[in-house]
Amino acid sequence: TVLSTVQGTRVTFRLVENGGPPESLDELLGSPVAAEDLRTALGRRNGLVVLCSPTHSTRQALLRSAMSELVGPGRTVLSIEDPVEHLVQGVEQVDVDPRASVTFATGLHSILRSDADAAAVGELIDPETIRLATRGAVGTCLVVTTLAAGSAAEAACRLRELGAESGSLADALACIAAGRRLRAICLECRTSSYATLDELTILGRPPEEDGRRLLARSNGCAACDGTGHGGWLHVSETLALADGVRRAVATGAPREEIERVAAEAGMRTVADAAVELCLEGMTTASEVARILGVAG
Repeated sequence: TVLSTVQGTRVTFRLVENGGPPESLDELLGSPVAAEDLRTALGRRNGLVVLCSPTHSTRQALLRSAMSELVGPGRTVLSIEDPVEHLVQGVEQVDVDPRASVTFATGLHSILRSDADAAAVGELIDPETIRLATRGAVGTCLVVTTLAAGSAAEAACRLRELGAESGSLADALACIAAGRRLRAICLECRTSSYATLDELTILGRPPEEDGRRLLARSNGCAACDGTGHGGWLHVSETLALADGVRRAVATGAPREEIERVAAEAGMRTVADAAVELCLEGMTTASEVARILGVAG
């Protein structure tokens, strides 16, 4: 990317590894249960599957892994991406090219007219693409796409904000999977000490655990170059469209209501998974606070 500023030209290079198989859904979601929920949705004949995360997180990796899952004997899988960064064996991939009038919308329109069994869309970013995706998903095509959103319920609301009609969206949706990654603590220099009241608040633990709840700490060492971190952990949530959740989406319910109904249906959230990893000593309360966007 080249950007001219008043101080000069700024050039940004993005390095992409294009070798090796994609990470598995189990690895990217950090949960066999969530991975199975998503695989069930990917095995459908039709429906809309949305993979979401904040910017620079896991959704493109999830899309690549999901496209690999879609490939099968006699199955036609096409994608429209901006750009095609990874070649997926068995998928016919198309690059967005505005100069040739190839956009997400025009590309998806052509894919749906090509009698594809499944379509992958790099990102839902405009009302026309969303309209085509929902229309195709209630027909004979499975549509898998990504969206910038912090949670599964937020993704449902974001789609409405971008122009999706609530009833059509509820009919089309098969599953929304939200993935996040957080820094693991370095195991070489990991220690432990009692949680502070602020940390207990972040983790949703009762203040009575003050002076009793041990949490992991790390001050950095040679093994982690002084960062205190040792790789990445993945957490996720999958919003399956049970009857109550589907009704909430169809009636235009706010995010909090969708989350409440989904929790009653048994959804394990990103927050639940992150807190559990912290209590197990795999990451820190400050890292949980970072991915959840709370003060800590």
